[in-house]
Amino acid sequence: MSGGHVEQGVPEDVHMEDKEDGFAQEAEQAAINPMLDQVNTCLDHLEERNDHLPGHLQECLNLTGRHFLSSSSHSWRPQAIGRP
Repeated sequence: MSGGHVEQGVPEDVHMEDKEDGFAQEAEQAAINPMLDQVNTCLDHLEERNDHLPGHLQECLNLTGRHFLSSSSHSWRPQAIGRP
């Protein structure tokens, strides 16, 4: 019995294939992990930006409302009835 412990009735090459599959899975996971880290980082940045959106939108609404009120109060002049 060369190559370590072998279960009875199971050929040694089956054990080697299992080990190779395990190594392939580990290599695949090692390659995927940095990509997942990048995705997580991007999602964190998006979440931070999303958290600030309501405040920015409220600020834009306030500025737009103030601008609208100030421009409409300057352009509105009461007219006498019957005059063009």
